[in-house]
Amino acid sequence: MIIQNKKNVILNRELAALFQDKLQLGLPIFKQILVTKVKECLSPQYIIEINGIKEIRNGKPQNVVIHVEKRQRSKHITTIRGLEELGINVYQVSQLLSTKFATSTTVRKIPLAQNKEITEIHLLGNRSIKIRDVLKTDYKIPQHQIEIILGHGVKNKEKITTEKEPQKENKETSAQNEARGPSNRGGRKKK
Repeated sequence: MIIQNKKNVILNRELAALFQDKLQLGLPIFKQILVTKVKECLSPQYIIEINGIKEIRNGKPQNVVIHVEKRQRSKHITTIRGLEELGINVYQVSQLLSTKFATSTTVRKIPLAQNKEITEIHLLGNRSIKIRDVLKTDYKIPQHQIEIILGHGVKNKEKITTEKEPQKENKETSAQNEARGPSNRGGRKKK
């Protein structure tokens, strides 16, 4: 690479190979275009910390999937997948969720192709939003990496946001209460 001026460069053979027939060898190109093209060629990586040891992994980090299924009548089961890819001990998470929500938890290993396994946590009840909040606060997993999937027939009773909305006062009931006057709990009207 030969720098022609502050904005343009002339590519050598190795860098010209990135552009594949779009540029001829020896012609100037803008530095900014060269930088974006090189970034596109790099593979994404992320850093994960397992038991205090930092490890670099190739690819994009896998999402944690919280899936809620409807069982008999109004029973629900919540399944959590993808914690092992982030270096989180599944058994510790299972124990924590069991004590926090006072519910039964089960850890299952599901075999996949090529001698790989996926470990899942099963909880009784629809606890998807609360589990997401625990994973965000206790395990520092960003919200964009947590995916909630509601199965067929599952209604999300919990609010998606964790902030409490102020209760709206009903105008009719407040007007009726003012018209009645002070409350009398004794049952008889005072004279």
